[in-house]
Amino acid sequence: LARLSPEVLKRISVEIVQDVASSFINTFWNTYSFFMLYARIDEVDISRDIPVAERPEIDRWVLALLNKTIRKCTRALDNFDAKSAGEEIESFVDQLSNWYVRRNRRRFWKSTDPEDKQSAYLTLYGCLDGLHRLMAPFVPFIAEHVYQNLVRSIDRDAAISVHMNSWPEVDPVCDDDALLYEIGVVQKVVYLARAARGQSGVRTRQPLSKMLVHPPDDLARKAIEDHKGQVLEELNVKKLEFINREAGLVNYRIKPNLPKLGKQYGRRLPQIKRALEDVNGVDIAAKVDRGEEITIEVAGELLTLKSEDLLIETTSAEGYACGKEGGYLIAL
Repeated sequence: LARLSPEVLKRISVEIVQDVASSFINTFWNTYSFFMLYARIDEVDISRDIPVAERPEIDRWVLALLNKTIRKCTRALDNFDAKSAGEEIESFVDQLSNWYVRRNRRRFWKSTDPEDKQSAYLTLYGCLDGLHRLMAPFVPFIAEHVYQNLVRSIDRDAAISVHMNSWPEVDPVCDDDALLYEIGVVQKVVYLARAARGQSGVRTRQPLSKMLVHPPDDLARKAIEDHKGQVLEELNVKKLEFINREAGLVNYRIKPNLPKLGKQYGRRLPQIKRALEDVNGVDIAAKVDRGEEITIEVAGELLTLKSEDLLIETTSAEGYACGKEGGYLIAL
């Protein structure tokens, strides 16, 4: 129900409920079950704390992301915006399961460092503790079940119900906007490279010798350099090289967005289309990525178009599979 605004008519069916269950509820439940299974096997003592500053980078990242989610979710619900709050919760569940837990499984079952394993348990417990309380207004019975097993089982003095407990609060110690940005860059590169693999039909399990990366700016480049090992591991690539220009790896075709421009220019659309065929596709694509206006000459007259007025089609150069978005270019 949180996927649509309250004023929008909603369709309810078995298929819709199954879709929500498979994409959100099951993902959360699997993450929760993963923690409960291994925490019981290892008889984890959640009361034995490790300062956040002493935990591995990936632990600090997910706790910073939890802080960000709590802030956005709280702000949305204070403004009676259940849709935005639900989207923030769903996004965090996806990141927690498909990035944090996936990349850290071995820390739970094969780690030979007891402090590292304890840090992983504490971090995942903290995320689940905050998350199930955020979820309580949306899925009250699931949140209650998790609360009884996750909180009440180890603290009998805790409130008897999650619905009588306090709303999760932000821990300023966990804030780290720089780290959130850096991992966001890493995930962007991984996403585009996986898309490129998908286009070429080359699965991730097949190793590749090299990938080429053109970041949008120096800050993004440094983030990629600092986390190069993580990128290569995610993509099963042996070497990463930066390129300063796109070097003909992508061909661009600029087209008018007919629904946007049709009402304004009508019969002049064929002229605009011909003018766009003669522009420098690389320059136009770069301006569109930055959200800048584009000026073109049509029949001796200068027209100013917005980025949303144009459609950009890309094709990879022969021998390469490319992914491009937001100023990033990845070539395999």
